[in-house]
Amino acid sequence: MKPRRLDVSFKTNQSEYRLLRRSERSAVYKQYIDGILVGYEVYSPITIRKEEVFKGVTYPLREIIPSESSWGISSWSLGSYYTEEEAIAYFENKDKELQDERI
Repeated sequence: MKPRRLDVSFKTNQSEYRLLRRSERSAVYKQYIDGILVGYEVYSPITIRKEEVFKGVTYPLREIIPSESSWGISSWSLGSYYTEEEAIAYFENKDKELQDERI
């Protein structure tokens, strides 16, 4: 069974995230606060959370946004001084590193 994918756009805390690019294993999102681009977030590999029941509600196998402890390991924040092309290149590099690890 495949996990439910992260949404194309979502809001958390004060930020809105919009998918810029993804592969099967990795994703890069644009991050906005009050409609202003403040940076990018790269998830590689995307975190998978197993099916679970919490307070009587069943949650399916799904992709989730990384926890704070994942930063610098499987997720990275890139400031708005990065161009969109640089953020995509960073994402592609991290995704390629995952492919190389599998070989």
